[in-house]
Amino acid sequence: MKDEDKTKKQLIDELAALRQRNSELALPEIERIQAEEALRESEERYRSFVENFNGIAYRGDANFNIDFFHGSVRKITGYSEDDFIKGKVKWQDIIHKDDLSWILEDVKKAISEGLGTFVREYRLIRKDDSIVWVWESSQTLLDDTGQVIGAQGIFEDITERKNAERYIHTQAEVTKNMAEGAYIVGLHDVKIRWATPRFEAMFGYEPGEMIGRHASIVNAPTDLTSVERADEIMEVIRRTGGWRGEVNNIKKDGAPFWCNASVSVFTHPEYGEVLLAVHTDITERKQAEESLVASEERYRSLVNNVQLGILRSTPGPPGRILEANPAMEEITGYSREELIAMDTEELYVHLEERESILEELAMTREAVTRELRWRKKNGSEIVVLDRVNAVRDDAGKILYFDAIFEDITERKQLEEERQRAAKLESVGILAGGIAHDFNNLLTGIMGNIGLAKRHVEPKSKAMDRLAEAEKASVRAKDLTQQLLTFASGGAPIKETVSVAALISDSATFALRGSNVRVEFSLPDDLWLAEIDEGQISQVITNLVINANEAMPEGGVLNIGAKNTVIQRRGELPLPKGNYVEITIEDHGTGISKEHLDRIFDPYFSTKQKGSGLGLATAYSIIKNHGGYITAKSKLGVGTTFRIYLPASEKPIPKKEETAPVEALITRKGRVMVMDDEEVIRKLLHDELTDVGYEVELTVNGAQAIERYRKAKESGQPFDAVILDLTVPGGVGGKEVIRKLLEIDPNVKAIVSSGYSTDPIMAGFKEYGFSGVVAKPYTIALLEKTLHSIITGKG
Repeated sequence: MKDEDKTKKQLIDELAALRQRNSELALPEIERIQAEEALRESEERYRSFVENFNGIAYRGDANFNIDFFHGSVRKITGYSEDDFIKGKVKWQDIIHKDDLSWILEDVKKAISEGLGTFVREYRLIRKDDSIVWVWESSQTLLDDTGQVIGAQGIFEDITERKNAERYIHTQAEVTKNMAEGAYIVGLHDVKIRWATPRFEAMFGYEPGEMIGRHASIVNAPTDLTSVERADEIMEVIRRTGGWRGEVNNIKKDGAPFWCNASVSVFTHPEYGEVLLAVHTDITERKQAEESLVASEERYRSLVNNVQLGILRSTPGPPGRILEANPAMEEITGYSREELIAMDTEELYVHLEERESILEELAMTREAVTRELRWRKKNGSEIVVLDRVNAVRDDAGKILYFDAIFEDITERKQLEEERQRAAKLESVGILAGGIAHDFNNLLTGIMGNIGLAKRHVEPKSKAMDRLAEAEKASVRAKDLTQQLLTFASGGAPIKETVSVAALISDSATFALRGSNVRVEFSLPDDLWLAEIDEGQISQVITNLVINANEAMPEGGVLNIGAKNTVIQRRGELPLPKGNYVEITIEDHGTGISKEHLDRIFDPYFSTKQKGSGLGLATAYSIIKNHGGYITAKSKLGVGTTFRIYLPASEKPIPKKEETAPVEALITRKGRVMVMDDEEVIRKLLHDELTDVGYEVELTVNGAQAIERYRKAKESGQPFDAVILDLTVPGGVGGKEVIRKLLEIDPNVKAIVSSGYSTDPIMAGFKEYGFSGVVAKPYTIALLEKTLHSIITGKG
């Protein structure tokens, strides 16, 4: 045998021994596997699984039946994961026939000797009949009795490395076929004896430039495999015959890069004991991993700091909560630990809402958005906006749900508030128009009743009938006043008052003759409020009457007030500030939830004789005062109303006493009346003529302005004018008085309108009027007002 052939044979034998020792490198491989498993577990939590894993992770039973496969299965074997999991292909079917028998024997031996882990290298026959070498690290799975029930582990394609080992003795072949870089280092002097051109190029050296230099030139100073730690690495290599891991290398120009290194010990015929190292550049993979870790950290920070609740749960039922971010703790009131121990069903007020979401998700691959009602830990209900997405496997099976939640309770309250306000505004416009026309008619009715009473015997039956008709007209007037309270354009006439005194007086008056006893809780230091005393009294009276009717058998009505500071928006749909909080609590029949949501709607009533305006009027009054009113009730327990009114720091103004108007006598003077209603014009003509005035009638503003000018120019001016504020399709009182003041700055005018809550009616003097009478009015009131402005008395 030639020396060259002998050398080749020795090299082949040594390589065979090297492979045997490589297969026994259990401990370093397990350490690498554990490191990789830790990384994959972290990714599974936040990114599901690392999709670019180049190997295969598996789990199977003792009969080689695979129940979990993940990684580059198709790339390495040519078959899909489902082919193995569904039993179409068994793993032992693709093991090379020359390797199958010893592998089976190896497994039996490992089981009989109680070995927990084992490492091996062997060949597989791919689907296209090509051969691939794999390196396997496995661990046996035991049941509670210690019996082996299966195994789990990983495979890695080592075909390229096997090729490198096979052709390492022939440098030309290695240079031609191997993608990795390989080099040989003396075991004792740690000098580079041989290197492939690929290896030297990888490190930035010219061919042959690295030969004879110390191997430390390839290691970055901060790496574990640096000179300072080389002894430890070498000890592992001498003890086990090899080493495998990731190393931080350094190029000739100082640039660092990462390699996957596989080191084996063998005896070289020329160099003696040497290390054969195969390096694969994994810089891109390491950069990707570092980017993934950074991305994962950013993702975790985003999830933990975002104000939206993020929840992961199983499909269920009942839907186990798997993960929750801090915002979910804030929204629900539960801690993360409490949430993870719960089912999602426990959060729902209406379980059918979740069932509906599940049905929709089962039929779509898109995210589903819904508004849901949840119950917090403290028992309170909230409205959340839920956007949930079903995460599925390749077969379309739902694995879990990822959902984002936003607490929109405050937003919903504001929306309902706006809707209620818009509803009241639209109804108010209609009601105001109706009330205006109705008041015009009532003015004619009440005025003519007053005139008729002057010509009837005081104790006659006719007088009795007229008196009853007048009472009915007054009741009709009260009804229109309720309509006008929330009609558009109305405004409360405010002054600073003691809320405590107003509450006490109004409630006591409303309960006269009742079998309900009121208990007050009104502190002495209760803040003042700037309000329309009459309107707020109307609200209190209305609520007390309702409470009285809710307790037909009698009982106790609790009425209290306190100073309240609203610190931030969201507590109530009110600005921050100081408020007087009024509570009216009865212990009566209560209101059903169905009706409770509608009690402030106009014309909604559960009473047979109710108009449906009482609470709507109360709501409108409080809203116009910049406040808020709420109601809570439970059937058979009672109802509680809470009113919030802005507090005032202004003092209570002093009341000025007014002198009494002198008794009516026959009048003299010229009066002009402008009103678009014929019945009112005729009434005022007859009424004022009866008491001695000279009356001239006009239909609209243009006519009234012209008549007033001519009268002044003729030397026979009007002593007073009565102007209707609203003239449909024509010039009304507001425009007329402005023109009359230009003609005569001393004009004496009375404004009159069916819109008694119009701002001009409340501040008539600011617009140039001398007096005001709101329709419907009595004859006596009109005569007193007219006499007062003409004479300047009263």
